Formats: sequence, C-alpha cells, structure tokens
Amino acid sequence: MIDIDYPIYSRSEELPLFIPGNVCVIGVGGVGSWVAINMAMIGCSNLAIIDPDTIEVHNLNRTLFKQDHVGANKVNALYEVIREMRNTTMFVHACKWEELPPETRTNYAANFMVIDCRDTVAPLPETPRTLVTGGYDGTSCTIHYNPDFSNVFGDTDVRYRITPSYLVIPQFIAACITNFICLECNPENNMVREMRKERFMTFDFKNLSRLIEYGNAALEQEDRLAA
Repeated sequence: MIDIDYPIYSRSEELPLFIPGNVCVIGVGGVGSWVAINMAMIGCSNLAIIDPDTIEVHNLNRTLFKQDHVGANKVNALYEVIREMRNTTMFVHACKWEELPPETRTNYAANFMVIDCRDTVAPLPETPRTLVTGGYDGTSCTIHYNPDFSNVFGDTDVRYRITPSYLVIPQFIAACITNFICLECNPENNMVREMRKERFMTFDFKNLSRLIEYGNAALEQEDRLAA
C-alpha cells in the first residue's frame, strides 16, 4: 500500500490546494463513490463513507464497482476499491446517517467535512453543516454549495428519478465538488468568506459545450474590465 508521504503528490506541491484531513461522504452511489475516490486520491487522511444500499448491476456503468461487487454493500465494495489506490484510514457504515450512534454523528458533524451525495435533498436529521451536494436527473445537473435546503426546495423531498448508465455526469459533478473543496475552501483563499455563501447551480449537460464557451467569454470580459 502507498504511504501518504509517497512522492505521488510531489508534482502538485506548487498548487494552492487545500487537502482536508477528515471527510465524511454520505451516499456513495454514482456521484458519492467518485467523490470519495477523489478525496482519497488527493490525500485525505481519514475518510468516512455512509450508505445503506447494496450494488445492483445498473450501478456498474457509472462507478468503479466491479461485477463481483454486485449484491455487496456499496460502502464495503468502495472500501476495497479505495484501499487498492491509497492507504487512507476509512470508517465504513452500511446504514443511513440517522441510524449511526449519536456519538458517531456528533464526531463527524464536529470534526469532519461533510459532503452530502444522497439521491434526495431532504435535510438530514440532526444535520451537520453540509458543505456541498450535487446530483442529476437524466442530463439535468444540480450542484449546491453551502446548501440551505429549506430556502431552495421547501418542505417536499426531491429525488432524482433518471440515472442513466453514463459516466460523464457523475464524474463531472464529483470533479466540481472536489474542485470546490481543494481551491475555493482553502483557508488561505482571500475569497473564502464569499465562498461560504449559498450558491445553487443547475444546467443541462446537453448544453455543456455552450455553457463552457459562454462562461469563458464572460470571465474574459470580467478580467478585461478589471484590468
């Protein structure tokens, strides 16, 4: 197994990255499994993963789970996948957040960066401060930074109904979540206070190329105005 000090990270030393020591991922399906893998691969020391579900065949085309994992608990299978890549200390819970012992929930809420990747946006009972959440319904994507669920979704649970066997969308959402944590949550970032505000983004992946094109043009215009 790879030691955390192995030079695998040497080429990113010049980047102003914030690598959280303790991360808790709630829900390790299409999006959450990639988020957990990303957290381990960037060098997170302690990783908690929570999910009561088992792996079904349709999970395989958008995750790194293997055919031999079908029928196994998602958290146990993900533990195996991650331990093949990194020597991360992992805490595995094959249950819902609200089914954890109270002292465990208290520890995670107080000492871990919590990332909510469930397929519902209903607030967690005794909720910790959720840093970021994201999901998709077909090709429609949502990413929610510093969420206040009551302000955005009201009192009704929202569930994602269409989860196609297509890697791009969950990988993209997981990449946005990882980027938000490593760059925008860096305590040395001068904009970190601004980044703590709630932000909600939704778009359709059918328009991804146009969104990137228009977004780059808008950023270039802002840079020109600021110069």
